[in-house]
Amino acid sequence: MAKKIFKEEQQFGSIDIVLFILFFMLLTLGKLVREVSVHNGSNTEGILCLLLLCLGVGSIWMLYSLKMKVAILEDGIKFKMTPWHNNAQKIAWNEVETCSVVKTSAAAQWHGGNISFGRQKIFSLSGRNGLHLVKKDGTEYFIGSRRLVELDEAVTSAFDAAKAKSSYHRVPEVAVPQSASILLRPI
Repeated sequence: MAKKIFKEEQQFGSIDIVLFILFFMLLTLGKLVREVSVHNGSNTEGILCLLLLCLGVGSIWMLYSLKMKVAILEDGIKFKMTPWHNNAQKIAWNEVETCSVVKTSAAAQWHGGNISFGRQKIFSLSGRNGLHLVKKDGTEYFIGSRRLVELDEAVTSAFDAAKAKSSYHRVPEVAVPQSASILLRPI
């Protein structure tokens, strides 16, 4: 098992979104109370209000159940975003083409530049701050982090060590005649 260089656990903590949902839940609750007190024979609006209240409670519960675990290992990156991942996802350093730590100001996170449609796989509870990496097959990942300085140090040491290790142990390609039966492989 590879040694952990960096480990972070995050939980959803954006109170402004929760307050926004609670505000609309209070408006819906007021509408429900008014419908029950007047009760003009139609239950359609009352049932709709109850469904919206349940949706609001479910949304808040889902937001607070979001958890993100990130670990930088000597041989790769492991991350798990509960409840979407049952098992931790792992990306080995030898699959990574480029990686960089991204820091975005709070104001810039709300302008819409962080919205992507299928270009990146984004796993973040910390806005647009974290690790952006591109695999050799072209797949892009963004893995969020709140501790950017420690993440940068861990990624730099692990990624550079993995690149150096793979370049020193790689057997150089040699032109071999077709009749020769020599197996060339990395050590």
